Amino acid sequence: MYGESVAPEAQPEQATPIPLLHNAFPLQRGRGISGKITPDVGKGLSKEVLSTPRRPGLDEVADHLRGLRATGGLPGTAVGSRGQVSWVAVDLDEAEPGPLEAFLEDLWRKGIPAYASTGLTRGFRVYLFFKRPTGQRRAHAIARRLAALAQEAGLGRTEVFPSSPEAGRGKALFLPYFGYLTPSGGNPLLYPDLTPVPLERLPRLKRLDPDRNALARLRLEGIYRRIAQAPKGERHNTLARLAPLAFTLGPEEKVAEGLRKAAAQAGLPDTDPDEVERVLEWARERAKKGGRREGEGRVRLLPPDPKHPLFRGRAGQSRYLALRVANCYSFCYHPYQR
Repeated sequence: MYGESVAPEAQPEQATPIPLLHNAFPLQRGRGISGKITPDVGKGLSKEVLSTPRRPGLDEVADHLRGLRATGGLPGTAVGSRGQVSWVAVDLDEAEPGPLEAFLEDLWRKGIPAYASTGLTRGFRVYLFFKRPTGQRRAHAIARRLAALAQEAGLGRTEVFPSSPEAGRGKALFLPYFGYLTPSGGNPLLYPDLTPVPLERLPRLKRLDPDRNALARLRLEGIYRRIAQAPKGERHNTLARLAPLAFTLGPEEKVAEGLRKAAAQAGLPDTDPDEVERVLEWARERAKKGGRREGEGRVRLLPPDPKHPLFRGRAGQSRYLALRVANCYSFCYHPYQR
């Protein structure tokens, strides 16, 4: 699948552009992984993974490019400082080439230069590279927003890297370009049309400003769209469920105006002219009580208070129950999870 293989014997004696890969995918110090990729009858390929007490050096990267042994670690920076990150990735084990290509092209049109690669054994992976290093907590939040957009695009289950917001912690991942110097070409980065990015082009990768919140803007657009397109019987509950999350992703007044427009498109308010404003006021309070905003860590919204006036009457009780069920905690209370 798009260059995925158990890399055969490397081509004899040729210049190996080891620093290109080493510099494009810097890793944090103190931890690495090494793996043997082997055929597995009935399963295609399998990985034998070993943890190492240091990040890979140039020798390990050379073996990786030659297809001898895969290497990787925690996303980091050139100096390897603990908790500083210059790139993130999202695993998409269930993604298909067609939907992935459409997803990448849509991101590029919106100013988000995402690249892909095949996985070593299955599926795909999507990457973002930063113009300057950022803290692991922010990088983790950006990766989760990218994963949420991928899920909304129908690309299936996701896994993010760095997998933890805590500095120096999380699950390691293998680098792309395994076996790149073999006849198969290995698993290089891919442009949005899924054509390979040559190794010598890595220094010219397009990069994202980690402080510009481009992914947060796309996440907000998705929330507005879901509210505006909510079925008639679910309009009120959808607004109440998604409004608190929206207020964690952007400036308060701008988000409020976006929510008002989305509610109007959904036909709200209908019977009570003040209902939308009451929901927005409640959502603001809920977002603030949840603690830190995006970029300062994962926002955790508190469970809804059943005594709040918003939940009075039969309609209010229905709204309250809707916020407590149907995966509400995995979405509403952990807004970067999906």
